[in-house]
Amino acid sequence: LSIGLAELAYGILLTTRGREEQAIAHLEESIDRYEKAHGTMWLPIAWSYLGLSCGRSGRNAKAVECLEKALAMQAESEVQALLAMHHCHLGSVCLEQGEQEKGRHHAGEAARMAATHDEEHYQALALILMAVAEWKGCSVPLASSEERIVEGISRLEALGLKPWVAQGHLLFGEVLGDAGERAKA
Repeated sequence: LSIGLAELAYGILLTTRGREEQAIAHLEESIDRYEKAHGTMWLPIAWSYLGLSCGRSGRNAKAVECLEKALAMQAESEVQALLAMHHCHLGSVCLEQGEQEKGRHHAGEAARMAATHDEEHYQALALILMAVAEWKGCSVPLASSEERIVEGISRLEALGLKPWVAQGHLLFGEVLGDAGERAKA
């Protein structure tokens, strides 16, 4: 199990650093080791990060499959606190695929789950994802989305989560660029 955990940790690090192809290999190895050892605690997390890495590398069908598996596994486990993470990952992948309504749904679920389990970091990320989904879906004006994205980024900054702050800024820049606000992006 310890090698599976090391593979998982390295896979998460590589995903965070934008090295998805390398991350996928380590996450698949982690999953293989956990499944052989019947180690279920970390398995949903490995599936979730594998899904996120696949989504970021353009493997959309596999991304959704992995993330839905992670959600189902986590829902069946005793640890419900991590459901927000899986919903954030799935919401993010859906947004990248252009599925704004599905992305908004999962961001909303992430916010609800994060509030239930006092996961401030996922509440902030879900706020950003919901604002992006609503703007891309044309259901709110840019100013409203901008305000919520800035609030989410501020919450992440207050928590000292620099990689997540950077992700928030990237999403914000994407929204501003799509809105024709290139100078602000």
